[in-house]
Amino acid sequence: MSRIFPLSLVAATACLLAGCSPPNTTSPSVVPEAAVAEEADEGGHAGSLVPMMTCAPNAMFNASTTQASLVAAHGQENIREEKVAWVDSQLDALVLFPDDPSMRAEVLWFGDKSGQPQAARVSGGADSLWVGPEGLLLGSSLADIEAANGGPFMVTAFGNHSHGEASDFLGGKLAGADGAACRISLTLDAGPGAPEAAVAAVTGNAEKSFRSDDPALKAAQPVITQMTTLFLKP
Repeated sequence: MSRIFPLSLVAATACLLAGCSPPNTTSPSVVPEAAVAEEADEGGHAGSLVPMMTCAPNAMFNASTTQASLVAAHGQENIREEKVAWVDSQLDALVLFPDDPSMRAEVLWFGDKSGQPQAARVSGGADSLWVGPEGLLLGSSLADIEAANGGPFMVTAFGNHSHGEASDFLGGKLAGADGAACRISLTLDAGPGAPEAAVAAVTGNAEKSFRSDDPALKAAQPVITQMTTLFLKP
């Protein structure tokens, strides 16, 4: 598992990768995959200089993550047990950097924390430094996701717990390999400037899905608000 670098270094590196601009300009909402620098950690494994929420070997979390390994890598002072919302219930979670919006992440066990985690997720908004698959960021748009996927994908209607979800990547790069040990789930919300009528048109029926190139969905201006890694049992 990748080690975490000092926050000042992470922030500076992420800023460089994201192409930080002078005030009043818009920063990119995707980090180019080729720009993610790597460095060998103490165990000799490649570790990203920015926190990765992916199924790649340099991701921060994987199926071998344990409570002990999180404490060893990040320090007990940077980890706190909290109850967090999950679907219609609440779960006990280990939260990394709970008071830092740029680095906060939740690791979830659906039962005993002695086994592999079931999921890890980030939802820190625009302040988050976490980078998802193919360079996606929290705040990435439909167009960003299509570019990362290499084509259109399906999104469930908004209203499923007030969100939509990228439900099918239609064989694109974000679909992952068959039999993979983990997959990435992307949660989307309507953009803050989206017209109410446009949002209403894609809200309400959680059984319905829209293609990402559907004008009705595009009008709601969805953006990624949460990235979740789901660890699958063999």
